[in-house]
Amino acid sequence: MIAAIVFNTSESSLDTMNEWLNMVQSIQIPFVLILLLTLVSKEEVMGTFRIGPIVEVSFVCILTFVELIFMYTDYVW
Repeated sequence: MIAAIVFNTSESSLDTMNEWLNMVQSIQIPFVLILLLTLVSKEEVMGTFRIGPIVEVSFVCILTFVELIFMYTDYVW
């Protein structure tokens, strides 16, 4: 709420804040996905709901693709 009040001076400042928030989120998302993959692939945590090896490999491939997209967009911006 405070950030919205501080950056409410003009639209360009809101755009700048939005770009920074997108950058921070693009850095955080891969780490969250790695943690999620680690948790759902452990039988001690998930029990019988643990993901199988095929789903795990598929998830790693998708995660790698998503990380490459984020790295590319961060490099371009």
